[in-house]
Amino acid sequence: MAKVHVIPHTHWDREWYFTQQDSDVLATYNFTKVIETLENQASYSCYHLDGQSAIVEDYLKVLPFMRERMSKLIRDKKLFVGPWYTQTDTYNVAAESIIRNLKYGMHIAEELGHSMTVGYLPDTFGHNAQMPTLFKGMGIDNIVFWRGIDYDQQVQKSHFHWQSAGDDTIYAYNLVHGYGAAKNIVADADHLDKKIFPMVEKIKSLSGLDEVLIPSGGDQVNIDPNLPATLAAASERSPTGDIYTISSMENFVEYLRHNSEEFETYYGEFKAPRYTRIHKTIGSVRYDIKKLNFEIEQFLIKKLEVVIAIAKAQGITVHTELVDMAWKKILECHAHDSIGGCNSDATNADIMHRLKQAEEICHGLYNLVVKEIASNACQESELMIFNSRPTPYSGVVKVVAFSKHELIALSDGEQILDCEIICRETLDGGKMIEVTKDGEREVDVPAYYRFELNVAVTNLPALGYQVFQVQQADAALVVQTQAINESASIENQAVVVRFSHGQLSLEDKASGRVVKQLLSFEEQADDGDSYDFSPLEGDTPLTCTEMTCLSVQHGEMEQSMTLRAELAVPHDLAARMAGDKQAVASFDLQLSLVKGEQQVRVEIATVNQVCDHRVRVVINSDIRTQTSLSTQPFALMTRPVAPSVEGWRERFRECPIDIET
Repeated sequence: MAKVHVIPHTHWDREWYFTQQDSDVLATYNFTKVIETLENQASYSCYHLDGQSAIVEDYLKVLPFMRERMSKLIRDKKLFVGPWYTQTDTYNVAAESIIRNLKYGMHIAEELGHSMTVGYLPDTFGHNAQMPTLFKGMGIDNIVFWRGIDYDQQVQKSHFHWQSAGDDTIYAYNLVHGYGAAKNIVADADHLDKKIFPMVEKIKSLSGLDEVLIPSGGDQVNIDPNLPATLAAASERSPTGDIYTISSMENFVEYLRHNSEEFETYYGEFKAPRYTRIHKTIGSVRYDIKKLNFEIEQFLIKKLEVVIAIAKAQGITVHTELVDMAWKKILECHAHDSIGGCNSDATNADIMHRLKQAEEICHGLYNLVVKEIASNACQESELMIFNSRPTPYSGVVKVVAFSKHELIALSDGEQILDCEIICRETLDGGKMIEVTKDGEREVDVPAYYRFELNVAVTNLPALGYQVFQVQQADAALVVQTQAINESASIENQAVVVRFSHGQLSLEDKASGRVVKQLLSFEEQADDGDSYDFSPLEGDTPLTCTEMTCLSVQHGEMEQSMTLRAELAVPHDLAARMAGDKQAVASFDLQLSLVKGEQQVRVEIATVNQVCDHRVRVVINSDIRTQTSLSTQPFALMTRPVAPSVEGWRERFRECPIDIET
């Protein structure tokens, strides 16, 4: 006999194949029904709103007069919200974003009365290995999740200790049959005997405890007022005498805490597509969303919040409510479907719009804050360079400066800095009205110049800035553009990159090792869905190994090379199957070597004009290894290279290919 904790809930995607506006309309009715049921039906002890707070915020924007009624239910722990703001992805967003997601979600829930203390992730497409550290840092000691587990390879029981690389450990419970296990449960004998009771027996077999959990809910489902009566009927009919009762995830996790002495411990991530799809190739779906999101995250975390901290330390008033607004717009795009891009076109357009709004807020506030700092610290003809790193920085930085002088130099007050001009643009000074004894007349204002510079700095203060003087110069180093030949090269103290006969090679100066055919492009058909890449049966990938050199720039601090790769390809799947290659896939590459750096910087730009295809950059690393190393939040992850996928359909719901995010 076991106690079955039945968790009534709704899994509420704010957007997916429908827009957030569609979701808001439905929520006004469904959530109101939840509140009314919990208020009027004493036997309905609690309900869960998907572990997130943004949907509650949305609901109360539409129906603000429901706030007190909802808040009372949350205070009384009859209605559970939080700890998330949105149901986040854990691979395609920054670690700091996951932390902020919890921060905002918990804050909103706590203001309403209580934030659920369960790390609930019912539908996320895999879970990175550092989730125990992220949860522990936010005061949560557990996780309840579904996707990514493999009971043959990772753990034997559905409950265990999960330990991160930093040795943070949390209690973990896997939803064996997912968040919709007992969706639409009814008291019908046939339904109970053929679906519910066998399912509970499997859950019990993977648990071994006297109490188990089973969710009752599903996508956008409404509350079922008949659930208490249904569970009473299930308890009465259970062939093993199991007791079915409405419960909360908090109560069940508390039970785990008190019965965890023999829990096994697991180290690592949960990204196995064993029982459900993980969407291992979703990292390249709707790349426009992922690229813009990454750029905004990096700008907000590494630039905007740094200058805000500097400004506040100087007593400058900054309205950080704008930062909250930007973060929320970004986090609204981090729900697993949203950032995945596996949505309707209308929804993806909404996501891009929110990200652009966040970008405008961040850049606008940054410009204002930097102006305030500069107005206190700079005089005329002075320039300020910030260092957002937590340590002093020495090296080359790119600077934009404006001056009336044709040539300029930068000084730190004691000496002239090494500096080179990347480009100079002459700007029209415009016109002004001059008052003379003969009346007003329009006169030209002298032109001025916009400079892009490479500047060598030394010991730029950590999380700070330094002010430099802009001076007129008689001469200056200028990056030179070289004549284009069949061969060209760029180099710094570490490596040489050569272009010859359409191909790139790299030489490591320290070892003398040469890597030939450094970069190439591979294009092939994509017959997949809105989630994943899938190869087209019978399709042969096309390869571009030769490029054209467009320009070469040599400077003292930076050398760069611009190349173009072009490949004739089919326009869509129909053309591909017909063997028609009338479209052109074109890629512009810029390779740069900066003085003092070890790496080659590579930027690739393309305007995609082809449907249903995948393009990969093939990098010849010349490294022979059985493992790959990639970043995870606050840690590194080692994975096997090219694991065997032979016969994968017998064990997995999708091919466990070694494409990782």
